[in-house]
Amino acid sequence: MWQWRIVGNGGYTKIQNVASGTFLDLFTGTSMPGIQVQGWARSASESQDWFLRRVSRSDVEIREILARDTHNAANFQGFRQDLLYLVLPKSVRDAIYVKSGLKNMKDRGQLFDSDDYAFFLKVEVAKWGVNTLLADDFGILWGVMFGQKGNHGLAYNFYLNENLDNIMFFDPYTGDEKVDMEYKAYLAVY
Repeated sequence: MWQWRIVGNGGYTKIQNVASGTFLDLFTGTSMPGIQVQGWARSASESQDWFLRRVSRSDVEIREILARDTHNAANFQGFRQDLLYLVLPKSVRDAIYVKSGLKNMKDRGQLFDSDDYAFFLKVEVAKWGVNTLLADDFGILWGVMFGQKGNHGLAYNFYLNENLDNIMFFDPYTGDEKVDMEYKAYLAVY
């Protein structure tokens, strides 16, 4: 098993292999798409500078974010399955939605309504993860929420914003991201 040490370097980091003492470096020092990386002695080269951005949250952190969300009803309940969740970038979310075909699907009343749209899209996200990600033991945060507005109920998807500190809603009927679905959520599955 490889072990890595993350070494601060201004606004960037250097990534050091603990066993060999070498640093992750771009092969030949060039930054072309698809270029290989190699272990190399530490240098001041920009080809050893990496920008790391967090793209996941733990179950505990997500529950804390959900607990302070103002769109939840007093009786809100959340059910989760995993301990760590990856939050997909917008470009990936958009591509999955387009590929799903939901935008062109006609509402079929109770036969295929909001909860079917939301769960269908959750399955499409999971299929993308299985086919694309080469690691295990984490989930993808693409939840399903059930909300109420007056006598009308609606199911929709949710995930975290780019800063990973607030809930974003996704309308599977339209493909629109929203900061407010105008419903009070009473149940979330993620």
